[in-house]
Amino acid sequence: MVSLSSETTDAALVRTVAGVLAETGPARTAALKLRLRERGRPIPGLLRLLRRHSTTFSVERGVVSLCDAGVRVARLADAAPPLMRLQKLALSDRMGGGALPPPSAVREVILVDMDNKAFMLEACAAYAARDGFDACGTLVLGFCATTHNPRLSAAAAGELTALSDAGWLRLLTPVRDTANAADFVLAFWVGWLHGQLPPGARFALLSTDIHLDATVIDLLCSQGRDAVSNPDWLRPSL
Repeated sequence: MVSLSSETTDAALVRTVAGVLAETGPARTAALKLRLRERGRPIPGLLRLLRRHSTTFSVERGVVSLCDAGVRVARLADAAPPLMRLQKLALSDRMGGGALPPPSAVREVILVDMDNKAFMLEACAAYAARDGFDACGTLVLGFCATTHNPRLSAAAAGELTALSDAGWLRLLTPVRDTANAADFVLAFWVGWLHGQLPPGARFALLSTDIHLDATVIDLLCSQGRDAVSNPDWLRPSL
């Protein structure tokens, strides 16, 4: 599980549990699970989470309580803004019919394989919008399964939504989730964009999938495109 915010999903779960215990006081594990479900936040593997964070939680004879560090975490949970789910944003997936900026305005396309690089989406959006939407020339495309739904901060949600509304970010998913479906969707839209964009537009793939890299990037290069994977020119901004 990957979080697009500055904290990990694990840290967000710790804050959730600490917040509940701060309200209820020490609770048996069964009661704690019930309280979490009542709040719409059931946590699979709760006991493993508690054991991993033994400086935050104390578990004695089936009763869970907060350590001193846990009290501080609970206070942070009260003060922190809520996290949001990516799919809740309903980011646009429209590609044709004039939904994107004119091809002549696109200087580069960043392809984010969210199976393994989801944490890069927010940073890529910031990179694309670094000079403002009017001067933008970077199209950011995220590819994932329909069930891929990481958390992100409210600030990040606003940035992604604004870039999507301006036409410079798209979240593209399969119609149905099947084996490697998101990779096929990525390859399809890369081919479509190759036919639409001017020859000088470059492509960058962010992925740890060496097979996807060898297929997509090598094919683009064979057609005369400037195409790279995990490029150095992107790292300073990320």
